[in-house]
Amino acid sequence: MARFSITWIVSSLFGVSLAVNAGQGYFVATSLADIDANVRQLVEKRTPSLVALGQLNAEIGAAGVAQSALLFGDPKQAARSETELRAALDGIETAKSRYKPLMVDEGDRATFAAFVADWDATQAEWRKSRDLAVKEGPSKAAEQLFGPAHEAYAKSVAAIRSSVDDLVMNVGDESTAARAHIASTRTAVYLSVAAGLALTLAALA
Repeated sequence: MARFSITWIVSSLFGVSLAVNAGQGYFVATSLADIDANVRQLVEKRTPSLVALGQLNAEIGAAGVAQSALLFGDPKQAARSETELRAALDGIETAKSRYKPLMVDEGDRATFAAFVADWDATQAEWRKSRDLAVKEGPSKAAEQLFGPAHEAYAKSVAAIRSSVDDLVMNVGDESTAARAHIASTRTAVYLSVAAGLALTLAALA
């Protein structure tokens, strides 16, 4: 009877040990799957936004250069400057269209709305600069371009950089969460292994 009881106890302990190990394997598999899904979502959700904002920033810079060249560059190159300005403005609209559906929270939308308002103001001030260049000469155009127009332009650039900073910060926060998930998974695995080992040693004792 005692022999049977010991055999039953050993078998039971091994069974429990196997169950713990099986549970451990399932936990690890599902946890790693969750982490992989989170990382994939992070890349898929954030990378297009960074690309669109990068394009937007580049096109704004190109537009500023073309606008200055149009007003104060070689008159023989005016047509070329006009073409470059138009291409940059079109590029900005394309980047805006790409970024709009990628915004994920009210902070993104508020910053983007501020950019749109500042960019509209920039273009209005640029038009005034071009009118002044024709009506009153380059000196008046320069006052306008490097005064009110520059202020609006600087705000536009700052809004885009703010969007990039917020996006990078969000990516950092989500990466920290993923690392915390990995750490908790590792701890749980260690505890599970220790429990399985203890049960195995108990069965052999």
